[in-house]
Amino acid sequence: MGDKEEFLELLEKQGVWVNPQLKDQLFENFKKSKFGFDEINHAINQDRQLAFKISRELNYPLVPPDSLLITITNRCNLRCKMCQFPMYASDNELSLPLLKSLVDQAISMNVKRLNALGGEPFITKSTLKLMKYAKSKGMEISTQTNGLLINENNIQGICETVDSLGFSIDGLEENHDFIRGKGNFRKTLGIIEKISKLDKKPDLPIVTVLMNHNFKDTPLMIKNLSKWHVSRINIQPLVSNNINYTKRDKEDSLWIKESNFIELDETIEKIKELKKQGHPIINTLYHLERMKLYFRNKLPPFEFDCYNGFNNISVWSSGLVGFCFGAFGDVRRSSLKETWYSKKAFDLRQKMKECKKPCLQNCQELKEDG
Repeated sequence: MGDKEEFLELLEKQGVWVNPQLKDQLFENFKKSKFGFDEINHAINQDRQLAFKISRELNYPLVPPDSLLITITNRCNLRCKMCQFPMYASDNELSLPLLKSLVDQAISMNVKRLNALGGEPFITKSTLKLMKYAKSKGMEISTQTNGLLINENNIQGICETVDSLGFSIDGLEENHDFIRGKGNFRKTLGIIEKISKLDKKPDLPIVTVLMNHNFKDTPLMIKNLSKWHVSRINIQPLVSNNINYTKRDKEDSLWIKESNFIELDETIEKIKELKKQGHPIINTLYHLERMKLYFRNKLPPFEFDCYNGFNNISVWSSGLVGFCFGAFGDVRRSSLKETWYSKKAFDLRQKMKECKKPCLQNCQELKEDG
C-alpha cells in the first residue's frame, strides 16, 4: 500500500493541501480504507464522484467542493410560517469587502459556483454586487428568492448575472398565501413571467416545502410548471427548524398529521407517476418514497452516505463556517482554506459520518454531473 511519505507525496503532486497537524491521522485513515494509490490518482484527475467518496472515507477533502454557499443575511421581507431565519437576523453581517474576499479565496481553492442565500438575499444591495463580482471572476451564480424585491431597478442586473434563479412557491394560491402572506402568490408568479419574457434570462426552478397545508396541491403545481414558466421543481419536506435541520417535531402545526397519512401516500404516488411521465421533478423516486416514512417519524437512519462537509463550503451570515453539526471556523479570524482543512473540520466531519439521524435534505447529495 506504500508508506506515509509516498502517500503524502501523491497528494502533494495532485495539488491536495494537507494540514501538517493531520498528516498522521490522514495516513492512518488511508491504511484502513479500501482505496489504493492508483484509485486516488484516478479519482482526483478523472472522477469527482469517486474522489468525494474517497474523501469521505479518509475524512479529508481531496478535491474542491462544488460550491461556496454564503448566507448573506438572515433578514427577510416576509414572515413565512415555517421559517425561523428572521428570528436570527443581526446587524453583524459580513461586509461586502469580506464577501468579495471569500469569493477570491474560493476561486483560489478552485471552487466554481457561488450560491448566494438568505433570508431573502435581495433585501440587501450587497447580494447583487457580490454576484456581479463573482460572475466577473468566472463563477457560476445561483440563488433562492421569494421574488418580491425584484423590481424595475434590479431585474436586468439580476437576470444578466444569475445562472439559476430559484423561487419559493409553497402550494397553489390559497395555501401559498396562507404560508407566505396574502397576495404573494400572484406577485411571485408575475415576476417569474416578466423574467421569462426577457431576452437574457436565467434558469427558473422552484422549491416547495411539503407540509400539512399544501401537500395535496403538489401534483397540480407540477402540471402547471410550464404554464408558470418554471423549469423544474424541488420538493423539500418540512423541517421543524430551518436553522437546525436535525430537529423533528410532529407536534408542529405544519407537520403532516397522522389523519392525513393515507392522502399523503396517495399524493406521493401521484408525484412519482408524474416524474415517470417526464415532468421536471428534481427529487429521485427513492427520495419521494421516503417522504412517507419521514412524516411518520419512521425514516431509518442514513441508508446512503452524506457528503455535507465535503461538497459545499457553507458560510453563515455571522461569518461562521459549518454544517448541521455545528461550526468549525470563522472567516473573520481564519482564511477559508485554513478553516476548510482544519483539525476542527476534520473532527466535525468524523462526527457527521457517525450521524444516525434520519434526513431528507439534499445538501448531502453528490451532483450527478460530478
